[in-house]
Amino acid sequence: MSSKKKLVYLDEIRPWKTTWLIETKVIHTWKPSNAGFGENLEIILFDEKVNFKSQMF
Repeated sequence: MSSKKKLVYLDEIRPWKTTWLIETKVIHTWKPSNAGFGENLEIILFDEKVNFKSQMF
């Protein structure tokens, strides 16, 4: 049995799964100034299909 993982595009990512194998380019990152809300990191990603994904961590 092969355990090779398949690359997925950003538009294929769904919230019910927590592990994905993706290949993206990081376009921009920044830390928003949210005093009192903890530490966040905003990221803009692009993949081969040139899909946009903004994620807050």
